[in-house]
Amino acid sequence: MTEARDTQKGEQQKPAIPSPRPPEALDGFTAMELRDPFEAFVGPLYTETAENDGLERLEAFRVDDRHVDADGKLHPGMLMTFADAVVGSTAWNATGHKPCVTLSMQTSYTGTAKVGDLVTARTRLTRKTRAIVFCAADFFVDDELICQATSLWKVLGEH
Repeated sequence: MTEARDTQKGEQQKPAIPSPRPPEALDGFTAMELRDPFEAFVGPLYTETAENDGLERLEAFRVDDRHVDADGKLHPGMLMTFADAVVGSTAWNATGHKPCVTLSMQTSYTGTAKVGDLVTARTRLTRKTRAIVFCAADFFVDDELICQATSLWKVLGEH
């Protein structure tokens, strides 16, 4: 989700953009309202339907033919796009919906996925100051850890 990046100071939230592929019914998930054109293009992306504080979240996407490299394995760029979207949502929630931008993201790849796999992410807030939000996420296919990411987000307008 891109609320963290798409709302400029003082502007209204942009309308959701439909993904070119229709969302599927995933038990426990609902399709995210994506506002970033690139994320909408690679979507749909999903968020858990369970009530929570938004600071620890479960997100998902189904790997399709747009998400893989020439060998048929999940492209790391797609995983980074997903990571940026979902940890951005956590940062946005942590700030009370203030606009944020990505300062840095570090990723470590420990596995991969293929077309048809459901990739899930467990995101979490790890620390927050007035101006910087620290987030992390672990990415899985079934029970196999395929990636870990940590990121820093700048809260716009805060010093």
